[in-house]
Amino acid sequence: MYAAKRLIGRSYDSPEVASFRQLLPYELAEGPNNDVRVRVAGRVYTIPEISGIVLREMKREGRIRYIGITTSHGRRHDELLQAMQKTDFDFVQFTYGLHDRDAESRLLPLAAERRMAVIANRPFDGGALFGRVQGKPLPGWAAGIDCANWAQFFLKFVVSHPAVTCAIPATSNPAHMLENMGAHFGRLPDAALRIRMARYFDSL
Repeated sequence: MYAAKRLIGRSYDSPEVASFRQLLPYELAEGPNNDVRVRVAGRVYTIPEISGIVLREMKREGRIRYIGITTSHGRRHDELLQAMQKTDFDFVQFTYGLHDRDAESRLLPLAAERRMAVIANRPFDGGALFGRVQGKPLPGWAAGIDCANWAQFFLKFVVSHPAVTCAIPATSNPAHMLENMGAHFGRLPDAALRIRMARYFDSL
């Protein structure tokens, strides 16, 4: 589905989509929310749905090994949920952290149920979490899970969720990378301590 990704998030009646319609080798259709959909053999599909069909066929043919879907900044969770329900993804990626725990209610349980690996992005909210704790010491009980700094506190909360496979904190600073890597070592919080971590963070 050539250039289908460019259609995501655009309105069907936008000038950009009008231009695309002249170039694309497939028919577009208007969705119920003025979103862009694709018509194939008389049926209308969302962009993630039609992309999933194409990718599954490519995987069946051995042209790719894994299929995944991503979003970030807490956006488009309803659409992501629908795609996860209809497509057998190998992995999904979305934002999850102490600052944004919305994924706990639907996305993470569904990923676990359907045995999809989970990549948690933006665990530091683009660095904003460090501003929130600036000048504040780690709680004494954080030593019980071998946290030496706030980065490890934030990351251990994320990766200790049973459905999370890994977290991807972004940094260009080698010193920060070393701090982040420390979350890989030592003890992780159990369910009760995760609740305590969340409540403590919310109180800051």
